[in-house]
Amino acid sequence: MLRKASLMIFKPLIVLFLFSVLQVPVIADAQEWTPPVNISNIPGMDNMPDMCIDSCGNLHCVFTHKVGYYYGKIYYSHSEDNGLSWSTPEDVSLNTTLYAFNAHIVASGNNTLHLTYDYNLINPGATQVLYRYFDGEQWSDALNISSTQPGAHDNFPVLDHNQRLYCFWYWAGKSYYKYLENNTWSEVLSLYPEAYWWIFDAAVVDRNNNLQCIGDYLYEGQTITNIKVIYFQYLYEQDTWTDKTLLSRETYLGGGNQDIAISPQDISHITYLQRDYDTLLHNDTTMYSVQVDTNWSSPESIISGDPYEQHIVVDSENDAQIVDRENLETGTMLVHYQKINELWQGYVIDSAENLTGFPELLYYNNMLYLVYNKSDIPEITDIYLSKYDIVTDINEQTNKLMVDEFKLFPNPFTDETTLSFQLNKEGMTDIRVYNMSGQCINTLLHENLSPGTYKINWNGKDKNGKEVIPGQYLIRLQRGRQIISRAVNYIK
Repeated sequence: MLRKASLMIFKPLIVLFLFSVLQVPVIADAQEWTPPVNISNIPGMDNMPDMCIDSCGNLHCVFTHKVGYYYGKIYYSHSEDNGLSWSTPEDVSLNTTLYAFNAHIVASGNNTLHLTYDYNLINPGATQVLYRYFDGEQWSDALNISSTQPGAHDNFPVLDHNQRLYCFWYWAGKSYYKYLENNTWSEVLSLYPEAYWWIFDAAVVDRNNNLQCIGDYLYEGQTITNIKVIYFQYLYEQDTWTDKTLLSRETYLGGGNQDIAISPQDISHITYLQRDYDTLLHNDTTMYSVQVDTNWSSPESIISGDPYEQHIVVDSENDAQIVDRENLETGTMLVHYQKINELWQGYVIDSAENLTGFPELLYYNNMLYLVYNKSDIPEITDIYLSKYDIVTDINEQTNKLMVDEFKLFPNPFTDETTLSFQLNKEGMTDIRVYNMSGQCINTLLHENLSPGTYKINWNGKDKNGKEVIPGQYLIRLQRGRQIISRAVNYIK
């Protein structure tokens, strides 16, 4: 039931519950992501892309191309016109057997390209981390930099301001690394040798050339339900790793679904996936926190339900820009979140009938770059790039906002919950209820609404009038592609 409350005035509220709202910007003054450009254009399955931007602003992308079940190659393509067109992808792994995957690329100050990737995917006990570089004319031969640790995988490189190249990987329950300096690789090093189990997930370099890092940690005797997100640093001048700071609750689900970014003021921002195992239906949430002096802000819930593959950058205005992958009834979508007027607003970048995934997010010259894979049919996947101009003018941000206010009460509820929302622009409005698997169980509203304040109720029943089982559900208000996220708990 929808009621327009035109005579009622509601004060803005930051809703602390989890809830989901979609809006496609159908107005001319709304910022939008650019139409995706196909980078790979190779028949078959291309996935796991990575991208870097060199000092000249050229874009460089690498990805895995599946040749056969036991055979995969790394391909490379570049763009010199800000991603509008791309070179024909070339085979840079040059392997004639086995599976190369999980490629990463970074560009040094002289525009030398550094490529790392995992090799021999099908044999977990024999995987290797390989390294190549491109000097502007040709790619070097492959070098096995993890030769003393057969089975090493999940590599990722980090290049600091002094052009030292770190390469981290996972082996036998812990993370290890080497660094390349003055054309010489160091020995294999361990960060926390006393640790029982942990994974190094991401790092950024601050102005003092220190590494700001995020990872997963588990104490001896604990299980996957006890994994926590940890923050730590590498202090370059002291050549030491700091103690770990635990950032998440014990119900965190590990697996690389977290990221860290740093502002121009050297303030660290993180996003990660939180899983709650103590609910009837396992609930996953995209979380966000920012460093405040030597502490961290209370984690904020951005979207609950089934988000994965969280990524974050921070723009020149110190605003966090977050992208994650979320399930649809059929397929998945990539969603961009930013905080506007104290509300986390989302925008659907792209979606596919089968999968949109493996997003990698970059920020350069006040623009977001997102490279990802997209598949409408299994085993047919391409690599795409989409871009977004960051809006720094608060007036332009306000113009983007189509939902000024969002309230949900009571929450939890037993008989009926009421959604109160305020619209500032006319547009088609769609409100649906989803379970935590992304399946639509009821449509509450689908009609064109004018600006104003509205109320709509949900009585805990599905589209057939049958009472749903107690648990957590998403209520999604969609106006095109933009999103605000919350959830509601139905109890008996």
